[in-house]
Amino acid sequence: MPAAPTPGPTTTGTPERLVIDGLDVDAPVEPVGITSGGGQEVPHFIDTVGWWRDGAVPGAPGNAVVVGHTASAADGVFDRLGELAPGDEVRVTGPDGTVVFVVERTRTLTPEEFRRTAPELYRTDGPSGLVLRTCGDWNGREFETTVVVTAALA
Repeated sequence: MPAAPTPGPTTTGTPERLVIDGLDVDAPVEPVGITSGGGQEVPHFIDTVGWWRDGAVPGAPGNAVVVGHTASAADGVFDRLGELAPGDEVRVTGPDGTVVFVVERTRTLTPEEFRRTAPELYRTDGPSGLVLRTCGDWNGREFETTVVVTAALA
């Protein structure tokens, strides 16, 4: 009788790397938190992504939230985030292994829409998910929207 397949890891542990083959993203992950003003901290470098350390670990219950920069010079790690489509894969790797997520939805939210959906995006219970986010719609002075990708555990 053949051996049963070995299940993959249930979580990554503290995430170290995020890979999106379809966007040519292979980025280191740094833990980020909340600013003193109550906003989401962002990673220190334009080619690094930030994992919200107060939320879920990838693969655990709740949404692991990962933020990254976009830049008008086309060198931000999440410049092409809005191109992700349902079915695309995102891999997150940490000391405990790699967890694969499948994109369910990509959307661009106004500030008001983002405020309304934030409790669901930043949830720390329920099914394991992944939320990727970056700024969108640069008007020459500021970003007017947020690009949000939601993905489910594969």
